[in-house]
Amino acid sequence: MVEIVNPLTPSAFTAPELATQANVAAYFIVVSLTIIIWDILHNLQEDWRLVFKERIRFATLVYFTSRTGALAYAVVKIVFLSVPIKNCAQLELVGLVLYLITTCSTAFLFYIRVCAVYNNNKFVVAFFGLTWLGVLGGSVTIIEGVTGTHLGPTPFCLNIVAHEYIVTSSIAGLINDLTVFAAITYKFGRANIDASGKSTSKGVSTFFNGDSLPAFSKAMLQDSQVYYLIAVTMNATVLIVFYAAASVRKSPIRVMFIALNTVLVSILACRVFRNQKLGRHKAFMGIASSASTDVPLQVNNYSKRHTFSVPSTAGDIKTQPGQIEVNKVVEWTHDYSLDHESKPSLHNRQYGDV
Repeated sequence: MVEIVNPLTPSAFTAPELATQANVAAYFIVVSLTIIIWDILHNLQEDWRLVFKERIRFATLVYFTSRTGALAYAVVKIVFLSVPIKNCAQLELVGLVLYLITTCSTAFLFYIRVCAVYNNNKFVVAFFGLTWLGVLGGSVTIIEGVTGTHLGPTPFCLNIVAHEYIVTSSIAGLINDLTVFAAITYKFGRANIDASGKSTSKGVSTFFNGDSLPAFSKAMLQDSQVYYLIAVTMNATVLIVFYAAASVRKSPIRVMFIALNTVLVSILACRVFRNQKLGRHKAFMGIASSASTDVPLQVNNYSKRHTFSVPSTAGDIKTQPGQIEVNKVVEWTHDYSLDHESKPSLHNRQYGDV
């Protein structure tokens, strides 16, 4: 008796173990595409504002490169795994190039940020420029290290690991994430220790939670911590799965976390950029007082004095005037919404000078 295999079920032409691994890898791609589509739709209004309401700078272009690259990469991977393709290797190459673009643009967003935090210090610019080049070099290896092939005699595709050195992509990303995180945390942590009046040895706990930092700086630090916690965890997961499944050298399950890692890290990096570019840190606007008063705001660089008012529901509570020290004027904008008069306001944005 001759058994006829259903040609519409490509997994029937492969070993059961390989078919299961291919299906699991496909599920991760579906999850990745779902997440990036949801995030784009959820933040469509903010992206519209970045394009049409804000000044478009180089960092904004990098932001949209990372965002569109992640979406295109996930779409190509879905097509690769679910649609009959004549040349699997070529389509896989397109996906890997999109991976390279997305990974490098995402890493460059935080290269811009760490340089801005350190006021473009030459050593910081050079050192983290090298770590970013490491990410670029590591990502290039995956183009040669992963290839696409047909699933048995069917026109459907499957990606396989051709060379072990593709792991350098995740290693380079992990090193870059850790060094940038350490640098930003140290910068804000030093300011935190100075503000709290504690010595370095006694200020370890506040070094990381930022309790003594201004609300805006604290929100920036916490955003970084969330991003790097997930980014480092995802990169570590990619490495663990890659080596855990090493017994089957060409198994697609060894690289199944790469797409999810790429999409999630891009989403989080873009979220941090968006929050700062659009001033979305609500804590920055929070003032722990219900009093109403005019507080002098002195900008030493320009020898000008301005005042701002704190809303009040109890006029009998007095608020002490405060002084804001401006170390560097990044960007001046004008607000014409109050009595149709030009009133200068200072927006200190980490990406504003790029």
